[in-house]
Amino acid sequence: MAKTKYQLDITAQDKTKKAFSQVGRNLKKMRSNLNQTMGRVGRIGGAFAAAGVAATAALVKMRMAAIDNLAKTADKLGVTTEALSGLRHTAELSGVSVTTFDKSLQNMGVQIANAAKGTGVAVDALEQLDLKAADLTKLPLDKQMQKVAESMANVENHADKVRIAYELFGGRGVGVLNMMKDGASAMNQMAMEADTLGISLTRIDAAQVEAANDSVTRAKGVFEGFGNQIAVSLSPVISELSANFYQVALDTNEAGDVGQRVARTLFKGFGYVGDAILGIKVVIMGIQ
Repeated sequence: MAKTKYQLDITAQDKTKKAFSQVGRNLKKMRSNLNQTMGRVGRIGGAFAAAGVAATAALVKMRMAAIDNLAKTADKLGVTTEALSGLRHTAELSGVSVTTFDKSLQNMGVQIANAAKGTGVAVDALEQLDLKAADLTKLPLDKQMQKVAESMANVENHADKVRIAYELFGGRGVGVLNMMKDGASAMNQMAMEADTLGISLTRIDAAQVEAANDSVTRAKGVFEGFGNQIAVSLSPVISELSANFYQVALDTNEAGDVGQRVARTLFKGFGYVGDAILGIKVVIMGIQ
């Protein structure tokens, strides 16, 4: 018996191509979005980095000026930079500004020196504190202030404390009482804290900053001198040009009418442009 052969044709439709194409487009879009996001992050990071550099530069400039002031004030008052840093730190924690404290400390030194000669308003104040002005003048101002703080703790009447502070430190110096309310030991602790925090600086450290500031000042002087030389050199030329311009205005006798003539010229120009545009519109309409 003969075998019958059958042929079966199978046709399949590939429906995955469209799906995979969509996936590919989505991945491509995702990659594009990711690149854009990373670009934005990079720009933001760059902006923060630039802002950080600017802030650091501003901080360095500010601290250099402060350290320079510290060194010069310490020299003026005859105290060490470490001692003045500690006292300033204590003052600021007590609500007294650096400027006020510096003036108060200086005023105390003057009043104690006067009292040592038997004059000034601090004679009675030192007597009430049981301090001898002649002995205090042998000490630097920071040590004098510690002695005053120790004796001030023995004054019971607050009104007397205010009066003594006024006589020693001046009108603004009354706020110095806040520094002394816990005695000299607390002031010493605050000075130690300033050293721990790196606020206190040696005179050598301060001298380095002073030298840097002086170099910057000299550099500015170079540019100022350069600008002065250019200004002096160009002055005759500028003077000659100005004189010639003034003379031309007088000779033409029309200097006062220049603005009006310029305006009339501009109006005429605008008119010509307007006519030209109108002509072009007419031509286009004719073609249409």
